[in-house]
Amino acid sequence: MTQNISNQLIEFNDKIFTFLQSKDLDKEVTIQNAKEANGIGDTKNLQAALDEVNNVDRLLRVGIIGRVKAGKSSLLNALIFNGKDILPKAATPMTAALTRMEYSENVRAEVEFYDQADLDQIAENSRRYEQNFETAKKARLAELTQENELLKKERRQSEIMAESKIKQLAEEYARSEVEKSIELSSAYDQYQRIKQAKVKLSELKAHSEINAKSTEDLMGKLNDYVGSSGQYMPFTKSVKLYIPEEGLKGLEIVDTPGVNDPVQSREERTNSFLLQCDVVLVVSPSGQFLSSEDMELMGRVTTKNGIQEAYIIASQADNQLFGSAKGEESDPRKVIAKVTDTLNAQAHSVFADNQDEMMKKVIELYKKHSVICTSSVAYTMLQNFTQQSQWDQNTQHVWLQFKKHYRDFFSDDTTSKMALEELSNIKRIKQILVDVQARKEQIQLEKRQSLISSKINAYKEFVDFIASYIENRIDDIESKDINSERQKLKEFEEQRDDSEDMINTEYRRAIRNFSSLQNSLIAILDRETQDFNKHNKVEEKTRTEDYEDWEYDDNAFVGFCKKLVGSDRKKRYYTRTRTIQEDVINAGQVTQFIREIRDTIANKLSTRNDEFRKEWEDDLVRTIFSGMRQIHSEHQHTERLDRKQINSTIQNVFSNMPRADFSVRDTMPESLKKTGTLKDHNARSFASDAEDYMFEKFKPNIRQDIINFIENTINTLNKQEVSKLILDKLSKDIAKLIHELENKEESIARYKRMQKDLAVLQKEVPNA
Repeated sequence: MTQNISNQLIEFNDKIFTFLQSKDLDKEVTIQNAKEANGIGDTKNLQAALDEVNNVDRLLRVGIIGRVKAGKSSLLNALIFNGKDILPKAATPMTAALTRMEYSENVRAEVEFYDQADLDQIAENSRRYEQNFETAKKARLAELTQENELLKKERRQSEIMAESKIKQLAEEYARSEVEKSIELSSAYDQYQRIKQAKVKLSELKAHSEINAKSTEDLMGKLNDYVGSSGQYMPFTKSVKLYIPEEGLKGLEIVDTPGVNDPVQSREERTNSFLLQCDVVLVVSPSGQFLSSEDMELMGRVTTKNGIQEAYIIASQADNQLFGSAKGEESDPRKVIAKVTDTLNAQAHSVFADNQDEMMKKVIELYKKHSVICTSSVAYTMLQNFTQQSQWDQNTQHVWLQFKKHYRDFFSDDTTSKMALEELSNIKRIKQILVDVQARKEQIQLEKRQSLISSKINAYKEFVDFIASYIENRIDDIESKDINSERQKLKEFEEQRDDSEDMINTEYRRAIRNFSSLQNSLIAILDRETQDFNKHNKVEEKTRTEDYEDWEYDDNAFVGFCKKLVGSDRKKRYYTRTRTIQEDVINAGQVTQFIREIRDTIANKLSTRNDEFRKEWEDDLVRTIFSGMRQIHSEHQHTERLDRKQINSTIQNVFSNMPRADFSVRDTMPESLKKTGTLKDHNARSFASDAEDYMFEKFKPNIRQDIINFIENTINTLNKQEVSKLILDKLSKDIAKLIHELENKEESIARYKRMQKDLAVLQKEVPNA
């Protein structure tokens, strides 16, 4: 039915254009205006619009967000694979390839590898890692050497360090410092793997498709691509899995890598897929709930592009059943409820502390729903309950803890299964996907019905307008007197000079007024960019961290004696806490702010231009019409000069005005395509690059586009001989009617044939 009505609309659209061309009506200004007013365009655009709303087969896209080891793979194994340990787990941010999954009868996978530009970027980030390492090492080496020289001067022989020891400590310190940058450290690790790889980039294309006999077989083969020791792993950018699992029917799962992706093109691809998701699940371990990294990941999600739902999943909730939350409680359901309340309160506290305007929009999406506690291990137990001998060591351990702490709920098979199902909470997440899918189908249906209905109504109104136009032409021919029309034309020409002067005066006034649009558009640009510095702000933050230190287990004298007799001194290791001050910036929120401006500024400027132009056009038509009526007020045939006629005539002038195009044509710099928190030099460098782009490139370019648009429009308007165009058209309209009156019978017969053909067309207007 849907495809049938779509075909009918396409066919009818073609018929309308054919009818107008065959009757020589396609160049008639009033017909053109009516066609535009009813949104009737070429068939190609209509086909594209119908294809989009008819795409009922588009899968429900579910995005999974979570840091490494948050439990994403376990959750997906529970949701899709009934608790089987199918999906490989990423060991590092670099091995966490962007993974997509959808249903297919044929088990296979498509692999996308890095291209040369990606590899060059990895190499550059690795070089920066080594450079930062050497800088930190050199600085620490100088500090330790200075301390050692001081010990020598003070003759504290037992504390003096050997050069090898100083070098070792400097390297350990430098390594700990540079490892703080996930982006650079991951790139360094990746680049070492690339250098050791036994395959070349040119050979990879032959390995981009994987065929397998079963899901397990596919996962085994996939280890070559995403496993930590896989031969193709260093080059794997993303994989798409096609698996015959019932849990995937109707879904496309997008499993994303973490923040600060070392490969920019993969991070852009990840963000692009997230924008197209219908549902987003943020997986955060219940024991380390909503860390700063989680918040950075959550910032990737936007409320644009149709994301309907976002949920926070507290994974590994079973770990909370045996801690402080338990107390004296013997009902695991009540403990989980208590944990859920605690995590909800924690989430709201974290949200309340976040004052970033960009993030607040996203937070509202998450606040719509309560935190969902899940236990993938509980679901694995439930699905493999009769095969307990095959459970892994961790599953066995959790099972024993369940039986120990919650005996009443794990006393027999029936109660155990019920408890495991409730604790896993996987059923609830599956229901969420079902509900969103149903809403998605309803929304798609409403959009489809709305488009079809609006098109049918537009066709009916347009055909009715054509019928009215033809009827008016016939009435004019039948009712008008040829001599009166000739006199009208004569009087019209006699007053032409006065009409030209009046029109030119009003037109020049209108052109001067049009220039005021420039200030209005620039004000919008200023308003939209004024909050940039609130986001692009490097803040000094203080944090504490623990580090391992040591000291000798004896005093200096005893140590000296031991050294004389060749005895080793024992060391005591302990944990110290130090305070660190860092310059930080949330790069993801700055990038999102820039992207939103880039996405929306053209539309906002165009909307203001359209509003202004409508007011400007209406004012010009009104003043010209008023002036012409005043000029012709002494003549008996003035009624011919009606507002509609002047309005339709002057539309020819407006149609020649340049189209407003405020599209962002520059390319966003690679250095700004980052997410996550950047620190110190990276933070300051990013903020500087962002400020340069916003105020030295983006804003000046848009400002210049506005100025150019106003100048081009005014130049175009100045070139228009408006009075001649208007008066010639009015004169031609009268002359056309005179010609039709001179050939009255033939003219009426021609319009009657049009009516007959149009009546056939009216009957062919599709019905919903």
